[in-house]
Amino acid sequence: MNGRIHSLIACMAVGACAAGAGGPAPRPAPAAPVEVSGPRGNVASARLHNEPTPIVLAVAAPLDTVWRVLPEAYAAVGIPDPGVDPGAAKALGNLAFRPHRLAGHLLSEYLDCGRGITAVPRADEYEVTMSIRTDLTAGRDGGTVVTTTVQATARSRDMSANAVYCRSLGTLEARIGQWIRRAVGAP
Repeated sequence: MNGRIHSLIACMAVGACAAGAGGPAPRPAPAAPVEVSGPRGNVASARLHNEPTPIVLAVAAPLDTVWRVLPEAYAAVGIPDPGVDPGAAKALGNLAFRPHRLAGHLLSEYLDCGRGITAVPRADEYEVTMSIRTDLTAGRDGGTVVTTTVQATARSRDMSANAVYCRSLGTLEARIGQWIRRAVGAP
């Protein structure tokens, strides 16, 4: 029985730390160490973090050409009202919007927020708050480096609970890149 209680406490502690408490931050927080202790000392130790993985793509087209079509790429994949980051040279994004679908696609095609007790993806069942940002930089040989970062959290619509962190599957970033390549005629 004691082992079961300690296991339950460990699962609750790790789950509470992983869930987070708010919408996505523009920049990820550093990883936080978590240690779970039992009556005999340290039982487990882990480092939890919600750091998104930027998807980087090289496009064989000049920076200004890619910059002109980037808003159209966002519109094509269903990202509403992108804004320009005035602090960055060529950055576009939408920080903290709440989609139900993106261009007719379920959010679970883009995000893994886990599954609920009914095995339905939380990305499709919960209220998702999403942030996306694309930075453009000049690449070698006159091309452009396109770096897109997606962050998201999901919160149950039915009850008061902490939000859960969602991991990008890279699909949305890939669709933006494919749209840009087609629009500029790059392979």
